[in-house]
Amino acid sequence: MANNPSQENTLEKLFGLLRKYWNILAGVAAWILSLVGTFLQPPFVTSGPDEQNPWANLARFVVTGLIGLMVIPLLRYRSKGDTDLWRRNAFIALFGGIVAIGLYFYSYDSWTCKCFGQAIVIGSDYTSHGQEYAAKHPNKSCSDLLEDHQCKAEDVWTKDSIRRYYQILGWTYITTIWLLTIFVIACLQAVYCAYRK
Repeated sequence: MANNPSQENTLEKLFGLLRKYWNILAGVAAWILSLVGTFLQPPFVTSGPDEQNPWANLARFVVTGLIGLMVIPLLRYRSKGDTDLWRRNAFIALFGGIVAIGLYFYSYDSWTCKCFGQAIVIGSDYTSHGQEYAAKHPNKSCSDLLEDHQCKAEDVWTKDSIRRYYQILGWTYITTIWLLTIFVIACLQAVYCAYRK
């Protein structure tokens, strides 16, 4: 079966545009991440500050990819008549982003404790050692428990319960970034469409 030349031509044009504007896309992604990063920190887990945080790296990838994917609707829906479409999308993304931020902050406050100034994800279920230690020291906060164990949450809480909270926090973080990215792009496109002649 022969390939459709018009489809190949359209894909060539799209990839040509992506190549031409990739630096701009990456710059916009960095700007959005720095904007969101001023108030939204990725969750951190395990033992200490030397470990890599995959959520921050995934957020960069998701935002850059999302901006790349948004090129298609940005080019297709750019007339003055599309202003309401972009405005509605901005409001929907903003509402979803606010809900996601609320969930993230609530979960972050509930499921992390400071250990020597760094927020570490804790679990819901104690290990046998953690249960025994917490029973012997009932007045210690979760931060005290972590500091007594050199910030190793897995010494106090089970790995499964830490992993569960960490995954929920991480995916809530990514969802929040995703929705706020759509909000910023939709706002910019709504303004662009509104002022077109």
